[in-house]
Amino acid sequence: MSQGWNEEWMKKRMDEQRTDEGSTKQRKTRMRRMNPKKTKIAQVMISDFIVSLSVFMLVLMLFYVTWTRNVDAMGEELLRERALQAAQKGMDALTLSPGFPSNWAVMGLASPGDAALGGIGTAQSPGNLDEVKMAQLAAWLGNPNNHNATLKKMGIGPYDADVGLSLTDGGTQIYYMGYGPQSDAQVLASAQRLVVYANKSATVRIRVWRAGQ
Repeated sequence: MSQGWNEEWMKKRMDEQRTDEGSTKQRKTRMRRMNPKKTKIAQVMISDFIVSLSVFMLVLMLFYVTWTRNVDAMGEELLRERALQAAQKGMDALTLSPGFPSNWAVMGLASPGDAALGGIGTAQSPGNLDEVKMAQLAAWLGNPNNHNATLKKMGIGPYDADVGLSLTDGGTQIYYMGYGPQSDAQVLASAQRLVVYANKSATVRIRVWRAGQ
């Protein structure tokens, strides 16, 4: 009787094991069926992320390029505005100011860097140019050792510039002062005014460009 009970118990255990193994196989089968779906979802998510990242990088690059161009444009505009201000200061020094002191051209100054010279001006009166001052200005602007210091005393520095004076009638050139811009330099501003020189109608011109070009 005991042997019969043992056999029955063993048979029951084997049936339970087979049942467990069947359940395990079913679970594995269901997992295998579900995994392709999860893989596909993961692939879609990765693809969406890559596309989103690419779009973001493209937008960021376009923003950077646009911002850089705007900054460059604003910098160029500011440079031209300051150059125009320098040209106007230089023109005022030529046509409106007698200089400081007003007799600077006959003081025997060794150079425009002399501390006694507060500012260069060539006007005898507004619109009427002094011949002696114009001659001294031409000598200093034509001297490489005095050129930059002269421009600073005219209010033009740190820009470079040249000055021209010609008769209105016939256009005969009386003075050309300076060295002119190099071939790769761009004139940023210019100005001209009608003046009187040696009791004759004349036109004074000034051009300004970035120093070192």
